[in-house]
Amino acid sequence: MRGKTRLSIASLGVIAAIGILFAVLPAFGTSHENAVRLHMDPTLGQYFRLSGQPDQSIGVTTNGKKSCQVITDSSLIGMSGANGTDLPVGNVDFSLGVKSSGSNSNGTPCSQVQIGEFLTLTKGSSPALDERTFDKARLDIEMTNDAVVRATFTDPGESEVESEVESEVYYLETGTSIHPDSPDIDSDPNTVDSTPAGGRSATYGTVSGSAFACIVENSSGANSTSNDNCIWTIDPSL
Repeated sequence: MRGKTRLSIASLGVIAAIGILFAVLPAFGTSHENAVRLHMDPTLGQYFRLSGQPDQSIGVTTNGKKSCQVITDSSLIGMSGANGTDLPVGNVDFSLGVKSSGSNSNGTPCSQVQIGEFLTLTKGSSPALDERTFDKARLDIEMTNDAVVRATFTDPGESEVESEVESEVYYLETGTSIHPDSPDIDSDPNTVDSTPAGGRSATYGTVSGSAFACIVENSSGANSTSNDNCIWTIDPSL
């Protein structure tokens, strides 16, 4: 992947929701000094980390209607939300999501990516990243209501023409949304390692991609504690 690579996370289904609790770009398996890490821990705090660089903290505003909105000027990772229009990124209980519009958007929705919403992570502008590329991602995702998660990796390179933009799509199915032919390609049911050749060819809506299953035993329902979580490592071929 080249420098403009971005990762977009979407939630599919009627009432599905997901939240991102931890991210590493590139994923584990690379040396620690080559990874940009998003740490979200109630004891250690919330910050981006790149070896050799100062940690860049993530804050959350408590200001009225903007309550639960993420505050960060990180130059390591850019974050944005959308549902057709631009939305801020939210954070509740150490989980990232999209801060939805509406009167009730200061609570749980801030930590979720709900139907029609997208959470996008992009390479930052830090000079420390000039010679680096993001070639994979490792995500800790919490899901409810039999969610299907779509992850889209995009590498526009130098092109400004949308039709020339390179992208790859991956799906993560949970609960009753799991197709019997979608592989869980790790012996640990809480870990999915996606590779381009390993998934089931699937189309959701009009978007085709490679589908994988996580936690076959899990209902992906509400209040399933750790059974809601999947550690998803994606290694695209871009």
